[in-house]
Amino acid sequence: EIIAQMLPLLNDDRAEATDLFDQVILNCPEVLQNAWALYFLSRAVGWFEPKEIVQGWLDILHKNDSSFSQQAYGEMLLVQYLQYQDAWSVQQIRHHLTNDDNEAILAGLAYAASHLWVHSKCRAIASEILYTLASSSYESVQRAVANVFFLSRDRFRLNSGMRKVITAVCDNQSVLRLAVESLAEIAESENWVEDKPKIVVQICTSLLENETDINGSSYSAIMIAESLTTIAIQLHRQEAFREIGLHIFEKLLALNLRETRDALETLDRRPSKINPCIRPRRRRRRKLHA
Repeated sequence: EIIAQMLPLLNDDRAEATDLFDQVILNCPEVLQNAWALYFLSRAVGWFEPKEIVQGWLDILHKNDSSFSQQAYGEMLLVQYLQYQDAWSVQQIRHHLTNDDNEAILAGLAYAASHLWVHSKCRAIASEILYTLASSSYESVQRAVANVFFLSRDRFRLNSGMRKVITAVCDNQSVLRLAVESLAEIAESENWVEDKPKIVVQICTSLLENETDINGSSYSAIMIAESLTTIAIQLHRQEAFREIGLHIFEKLLALNLRETRDALETLDRRPSKINPCIRPRRRRRRKLHA
């Protein structure tokens, strides 16, 4: 609560206010174990001067062995970079990506990257975090990586970094299963089948490698099956992707998906021929001779 009450001080002398925040945190480092205190601090990062003071707070978080502190540290690293664009943050992030197997820190980095990818100032490093961690075997990290598609669906940009993220996600079935529903929504809204068919093919073929994952009665499975069926039909209508579209459709049929069977019945249905109505010839009655 005291952290929230101190925030207005940053409207005046930022260096002096930062020093006051630093004194509170150094005298009572337990404040960094409070989720609300960290929330308010994260919202104010960028206002604190000098930035090295914030680096010291992150170091306190890093030295605390609790999962809460470790994940918060990972998240705050990217917030620090977003606001200060400093080399120190990038150095720390890349160190953990290449040399660290701490699930909490990596999950923190992935969660922050998924949420902050929409900001152009940190999109490049956020993409690097996501495509690096897409291969993780930690479920918490996988969920965090997959979440980027849901969080960015209204402000999506298919740049080179995001292409790497999609490729990395396609290489990890666990992450792809978590991401495919949002990816299908983006593909439809961005008209990828017409404009970026190779990416659509990449996603579909990767997903179908593990066939049982889309054969279910859940809402998500039904939506995925419908999307894949529609995509297969649309690809088949393109000369260059006719064969792969047919291949995807046949794979879906082999799974005995109701959505694909319904689509096939619709495609095969033809209006019945209208036969002209021919009246039967009336038999002439034979005259009876008396």
